[in-house]
Amino acid sequence: MDSKELINLFEFPDKTIVNQTIFKVDLYNQLEKVKERQIVQYDLDKITLLSILNESRINIPVVIDDVESFEELLFIYIELRTIIRPQFAFKTIASTMPYHMVGIVKDVNNQYTVLTGNYKLNKSGFLNIQDTNQSGTIEGQSFVKLIKKLRHTELPTLNLKIYYQAINDVLNANRIRSLTGMQVEKVDNELSTKIEEQKKNIKGLKGKIKKEKQLNRKIPLMQKLEKENRYLEELIREL
Repeated sequence: MDSKELINLFEFPDKTIVNQTIFKVDLYNQLEKVKERQIVQYDLDKITLLSILNESRINIPVVIDDVESFEELLFIYIELRTIIRPQFAFKTIASTMPYHMVGIVKDVNNQYTVLTGNYKLNKSGFLNIQDTNQSGTIEGQSFVKLIKKLRHTELPTLNLKIYYQAINDVLNANRIRSLTGMQVEKVDNELSTKIEEQKKNIKGLKGKIKKEKQLNRKIPLMQKLEKENRYLEELIREL
């Protein structure tokens, strides 16, 4: 899917559409850490600014005070050329942007991850990204259905903060659905992260149990697996 197709799928308001390439050299020159520069140089294929949402373009009030700033919202399309975790690419680009960002990342297998960030306003008034919220990896009609939920007409427009939080809610709900199969409308990002990490722990334990040949070592692992499964069930009940 190219940037024009993605813009059409989102159905952005005409006044917000940009569809301009962000050149990698411009990002590279803003970064100081070697690892981040390597990501831009080797892992990113193409970056496109799809849309800019702000008060002048769509008449959504901003939220600016001493602790947070929701002044503008950027939709960025990030196409990867290597196997790299989408959140690394997103955080690297977001660290160069002064505004909140929604990232649509396409990996080398033509699968997609949609991400937002949790930001902290520093003393100089610049937004520093702390961590990410994400949809989980999706493709095909699942991706199309998710983007339709993120269309401007589907989100609350009381102000940009509420607008961005609504996007987070959609992404977290999609992430939980992909992890558990449960249909939820709203879920805390911290809880969805815990569930994802717990499922990874359980998968790792199952692998160890399968490889272990000695019964005296396998039994403690099986007991631990039972305990971890119970904890996962407790987390899911919190949804």
